[in-house]
Amino acid sequence: GSEKSISPSSEIAVGSLTYGEPLSDCSLSGTFQCEGKNIEGNICWDAPNTIPSAGTYMAHYTFCPDNLYYMNYRGEAAVTVNKRPLSLSTVSIADKTYDGMTAAGVTDVTFNNAVSGDTINYTTSSHYASGNVGIYNVPVTVTLTGASTKNYNLTNNKITKEGRITKAVTTVAAQDDIEILENCSKAYTFNLDSIALEDVTGNKSAGMCSYCIGAPQGTLSFSSAPVISDNTLSFTTDSSNKEGNFATIPLTIQSKNYEDISVILTIKAVKKISLTISGISMI
Repeated sequence: GSEKSISPSSEIAVGSLTYGEPLSDCSLSGTFQCEGKNIEGNICWDAPNTIPSAGTYMAHYTFCPDNLYYMNYRGEAAVTVNKRPLSLSTVSIADKTYDGMTAAGVTDVTFNNAVSGDTINYTTSSHYASGNVGIYNVPVTVTLTGASTKNYNLTNNKITKEGRITKAVTTVAAQDDIEILENCSKAYTFNLDSIALEDVTGNKSAGMCSYCIGAPQGTLSFSSAPVISDNTLSFTTDSSNKEGNFATIPLTIQSKNYEDISVILTIKAVKKISLTISGISMI
């Protein structure tokens, strides 16, 4: 006679999986009957090598009776697939050149317990405590995105790594000559902080500067040689100086956020200007 059909006598018992595990790792059991009689046999998944995504996965199975007198039974069961725990292993902070900003560049993010062959999608957020040059412990926050949020649960999303902001390079804007009067012994001062640095705008700052000068060169005579005090250049000229006499002074500017800058200051003697006020001639 023809084979007799069978059916489950109760709900099929199904285990659960963690994402990354094949369907074959999920337990499957049930009792099948025909006309009230329990039927012995074997139940198995149709595609045991399938690795389902996290969530509820509807999987096909087949019950094969031991007695060929009965028909195979094909059914479908809901498998719960849990998210896979993922842990943050390490990150790197790329050294950056000073730009006045606190944003940190995160590279080389790695995770533990990812499924082989999976690409983990994520974003990072990281900032230095200050935008100034220095070495910092930089906190990094990692957030999963895209498909990775469906299949993974990131168990630790924060890590701290060392990062460095290194000095930038800049130059000074063109400097006018420092003019002094000829035939005149006089004390002069020049505020060195007034020297403008190129490209130091917006969030950028040189930070506290210090200055160092070398020996003057040229034809200008001083009764008191140039010195620096409180970021001010001071000197006294000799009355023997004539128009056209000059001196060049090498200046080094040291700052927190920029490499040392070399500047040449030029001091030049100019002619006195004659003024006439109400018929009175003044020199």
